[in-house]
Amino acid sequence: MSKFIVLRILSITTLLLLVLHSNGQKINGHIKDESGAPLAGVNLIITPEGKGTTSDENGYYSLEISSLSADSKLVVRYVGFRSQSLKLSDNEAHLDIVLVEDRLGLEEVVVSGNRRAISRYNSPVIVETLKPELFDQVAALSLAEGLSFSPGLRVENNCQNCGFTQLRINGLGGAYSQILMNSRPIFSSLMAVYGLEMIPAPMVERVEVVRGGGSALYGGNAIGGTVNIITAEPHENRFYAGSQLQSIAGEAWENSQSFGASIGDATMQSGMNLFGFRRSRQAWDANQDGFTEITQLQNQTLGLNAYWKPRTRSKFSLDLFIIDEFRRGGSELERPPHQSRIAEQLEHAIIGGGLAYESLSDDGKTQYSVYTSGQNTIRDSYYGAGGRILNPGDSLSESDIIALNAYGKAIDYSFVAGGQISKSLNDAFLLSLGSEYQFNQVDEEIPGYNRQIIQSVNNWGSYVQASWKASNSFKLDIGSRFDINHIDGLYRLNDSEFIQDENFYNVSPRLNLQYTASDQWQIRASYARGFRVPQAFNEDLHIETVGGAALLVQIDEELLPESSNSFNLSSEHLITNSFSEHKLVLSGFYTLLRNPFVHIERASQINGTAVQLKSNGDEGLVRGLNLEYQGAWRNGLESQVSFTAQQAFFNSPQLLWEDEANDGLRSLSSDRFLRTPNLYGYFRLQYPLKELFTLNAALNYTGSMDIARLVDADTEELELLETPAFFDFQTSLERVMIESDLWSLRLKLGVKNIFNAFQEDLPTGADRDASYIYGPMLPRTYFLSINLDFQPARGS
Repeated sequence: MSKFIVLRILSITTLLLLVLHSNGQKINGHIKDESGAPLAGVNLIITPEGKGTTSDENGYYSLEISSLSADSKLVVRYVGFRSQSLKLSDNEAHLDIVLVEDRLGLEEVVVSGNRRAISRYNSPVIVETLKPELFDQVAALSLAEGLSFSPGLRVENNCQNCGFTQLRINGLGGAYSQILMNSRPIFSSLMAVYGLEMIPAPMVERVEVVRGGGSALYGGNAIGGTVNIITAEPHENRFYAGSQLQSIAGEAWENSQSFGASIGDATMQSGMNLFGFRRSRQAWDANQDGFTEITQLQNQTLGLNAYWKPRTRSKFSLDLFIIDEFRRGGSELERPPHQSRIAEQLEHAIIGGGLAYESLSDDGKTQYSVYTSGQNTIRDSYYGAGGRILNPGDSLSESDIIALNAYGKAIDYSFVAGGQISKSLNDAFLLSLGSEYQFNQVDEEIPGYNRQIIQSVNNWGSYVQASWKASNSFKLDIGSRFDINHIDGLYRLNDSEFIQDENFYNVSPRLNLQYTASDQWQIRASYARGFRVPQAFNEDLHIETVGGAALLVQIDEELLPESSNSFNLSSEHLITNSFSEHKLVLSGFYTLLRNPFVHIERASQINGTAVQLKSNGDEGLVRGLNLEYQGAWRNGLESQVSFTAQQAFFNSPQLLWEDEANDGLRSLSSDRFLRTPNLYGYFRLQYPLKELFTLNAALNYTGSMDIARLVDADTEELELLETPAFFDFQTSLERVMIESDLWSLRLKLGVKNIFNAFQEDLPTGADRDASYIYGPMLPRTYFLSINLDFQPARGS
C-alpha cells in the first residue's frame, strides 16, 4: 500500500512539473545591425511581464518566461539605434533582430532632462547630445573645442596669457551654467576656471546639454543651462589608440596621444573601460612682440569606468579620473615666472570619481538610485608682472617684492551624495523624489597681493517631481527643489576683509509641458526659477594681468542673492522617409535676472594691482531665438545648421569705470551684456566621397559684440569697442587605410580656421590688456591624425 502511495505521489509531481514546463517559454535569437555586425549589450525586456536580459558579446540573447499575455511585447533598446517593440506569440521560440541606426539620435536615451533615463524625443525638455563622432569630425582635443557645435552654445577665450575659456549658453556667462560629471555636480568653481579645456575628448562618451532653466532639479545655478559630461562606459571588448599632430600657424606644434581599452564578460553583466590621454602644446606669439597669445600646455589624464550587474535590473557603477595639467603664458617662458615681465602659470593636480547603484523593481514600476562623488583639486599658481633677473647686490624695488610673492596656492574639495526614487503609480502618473548633499571648500592665498579666500559652501537640496501623461498627446512635468545653503567665507584683499557666515533658503519650481501633435511634430514649453547665492565663482578665482598689473575681484559685503525666471518655448518637426531623416527645431528663450552679479568700479591700487568690485546690478533680460536643422541620408551624408539671434541687456546702464580722482566727471557705462554677440551659429557636414574616403567640414560664425579695452593703466580707464564678425571654417579628409573584422586604421588630414580669421588688433607689450581678446581661439592650423581600433568580438 505504501509503495502504491509513493508511486502516486511521484506521478503527480512529474505531471505537475510537465504542466509547469509546458506553460513556460524560452525565446532566443541574434541581434545585428544593418551591415550584419553583431551588437553586444543590447537591452531586451518583455512588457508588461518585466522579464529582461542583454545580448552577449556576440549579439546572442536568451529569455525565459513562464507565460505570455495577449499584450506581451519584446522591447529592444540600444544606444545609437532605433528601439523596437515586437509583438510576441505563444509559439515564439526564435527571433532574430536587425536594428536600424538612429542617425538623428531621436531615440537616444538621455538623463539630463528630468534626472531619469528617457528617450530624447520623449523628454519633456529638449536635450541636445554631443557624441564622440562629432568631436572626431571637428578634430577636437578637448571638451572646449567641441561644445560650440551645439545650438545656443559658444566657447570663448577670455585671456591671452593663460587661456581662460568660458562657456556661454543662450547669452549667459559660465557661472550661469551647471557643469555635471556623470550627472553629479562635482565640477567646482576652481576647476571650472580651466576645466573645459582640461577634459580630453576621448574621455567623453557623450555630452548632454539642456538650455535654459528646465533642468533646475540639479540646482538653482542651472539658469543658463546644464552641461552633463557622461564619461565612456564599456559596451563591447575593444582597444583603441590615436594620435594627432597640429601646426599652429606653421610656427608652434601641438601633439596628443590617446588610448583606451574596454573589457566585458561574455554576458555583458560586468565591464571596465580604461582611458588615457596626453597633450603637449608649444606657446604661440601672434604678433612677435614677445608675449604669448596661445599658452604653453601639458596635460596628462588617466581614468576608468566600471560596472557590475548583480542581476538584470540592478547595476553598480564606478568612475575615477586623474588630471595633471601645466600651462604657462606671458613672456620669457624659459625663466622662472618671477623673472618674467608677465607670467601666468598654473599647475593643477585633480583626482575625482564616483560610485552609484541603481535598481529597477521586478514589475518595472519603481526605480531606486543612490550615489556619491568627490573631487579634489590642488592648484599652484603665479599671476604676476614686472619681474626681472636680479643680480647679486641689486636692491629690491616694490615691483620686485610683488613679483617674488605673486605665487599662490589653492586647495579645493567637492563632495556630493544623494538618492532618488521614482514610482509609476499607474500608466499615466510617475512620481520622483530625491535629496542630495553638496559640499565645496576652497582655500586660496596669494601673499604678494594680500589676497586670501577661504570659502565653505554646504548645500542640502530636496526635490519632488510629478509626471502626468494626460493623454497620448499631452504630458506635464511639475516639480520643485528646495535648497538650504550655508556659506562660511573669509575674503581678504589688501586692507579689506569680509567675513561671511550666512544661511540662504531657496525654492526653485519648474514646469514642463509637452504636446505631441503627431509622430512628426512636438511642442514643448517650460518655466523654471533659478538662484545664485553670493559666493566666489569661477570668474572670481581667475586673475588677469592687465596694463602690467594683476586685476583681482573683490566681493561686495552687501552682495545679495541673484534670482531668475526662465521661460522656453520650442517646436520640433520631423520628416522621415526611406531615404533620409530630417529634424527642424525652433525655440525661444526669455530669462529675467534680478540682482544679477556684475563686475563694476574698476580702480588701481597703491600696491600696483587693480581691483574690480563684484556687486549687484540692475535687472537684466536675455531673450532670443534658436533655429536648428539636422539631416541624415542613407548614403552617409549628415549635416547640421544652427543659428541664434538674441538680445542681452540691463534695464539701465551699469557703471564699468569712473575717474575717482576727478569726482567721477569721466565715466563709462553700458546697458549691454559685454562679450555677448546678438548673432552666432554653426554649420557642419560629413559626406562619404567613396567607400574609403569621408569629407568633413565645419563653420562657426560669431557676430559683432561690445567689449571693454584698457586705455590708461594708471587710472584703469576703459573704452568700449565693437568687434568685427568672424567666420571660422575648417575642413578635413579622412581615409580608411585598413578595415577588417578585427582591425580598423583611419588617417585624417585637415585645416582649422582655413581663412585665418584671427583678431588683428591684439594688444602688445608688457602693458597690454590681456582680457581684450575675441574671435576664434586658433589661427590657421594644420593637423594630421591617425586612429587604430581593435575589436576582437567582431571576429568571434
